[in-house]
Amino acid sequence: MILVTGANGKFGRAIIKNLVANGAHVAAFELQESSRKDLQDLGVEKVFIGDLRNYEDVKNAYADMEVVYHICSGFNPDEIEMGEIAIQAAIDTNLPHLMFHSVLHSINSDMPHHNKKHIVEEKLISSGIPYTIIQPCCLMQSLQGYFEDVRSKGVFRQNYLTSGGKRLCFADVEDIGEAIAKILMEHENHIGATYELCGSKNVTLDDVCAIFSKVLGKPVHGECFSEDYLVDLLTKGGKSEYYISSALKMFRHYDADGFIGNPYTLKSLLGREPKGFEEFIREKMQG
Repeated sequence: MILVTGANGKFGRAIIKNLVANGAHVAAFELQESSRKDLQDLGVEKVFIGDLRNYEDVKNAYADMEVVYHICSGFNPDEIEMGEIAIQAAIDTNLPHLMFHSVLHSINSDMPHHNKKHIVEEKLISSGIPYTIIQPCCLMQSLQGYFEDVRSKGVFRQNYLTSGGKRLCFADVEDIGEAIAKILMEHENHIGATYELCGSKNVTLDDVCAIFSKVLGKPVHGECFSEDYLVDLLTKGGKSEYYISSALKMFRHYDADGFIGNPYTLKSLLGREPKGFEEFIREKMQG
């Protein structure tokens, strides 16, 4: 049986959907009891409700699993602690294979949430456990919250892409989920591997606005809102101080250095080209 933690998030649901579609026996680990029915509706056979910061909860879920895919929630200040517990539980249950959901360019130490994942990677690699590390890029889905302004005002107003020539890499979560499910289904072939999973093109703000314009048949221009606006938005959304600080550092990194990747690995795993921005935008804005 395959266990997916953080199972009711975007990545977890995409992975589970593809696993179930391919006949896998899937278990899920989630914090909230309210997630149980959603996961069962996806086809999950066993749901563990627990805390990734609680060793006994994790150890109990790992027992008798063939492989575990460990996902920690985004911008989590306890990521290292959760990773250490996952590793120790894997050791103590003689888990055959632990896979870690990291992030593209985890080595970038100027982004705290990346650095925490990098530390977990190091601990996993030196643990002696059979492992695989997955490093996905940004998700196209993360931009959907800005689509209404694109439709109604012809403005793509956000903080992922700057007005300069910096390029960012995005992928569709469904492609990422399909690729990870394939790895999990044949996990023994992937022990010791680290995979960067990236979309088909590194895009600038002008690139994305040109695609919006083409799809909608009207001019769309890009704007980036201020850090003060972002802080206010995230604060009103109930985000923690750590989350807000990490998000600001992430966007500053994107401004200064971009965030590019290569699609070869994802393309190879999928056996096709990853979904492009134009296809994604047509699907989400016209579907």
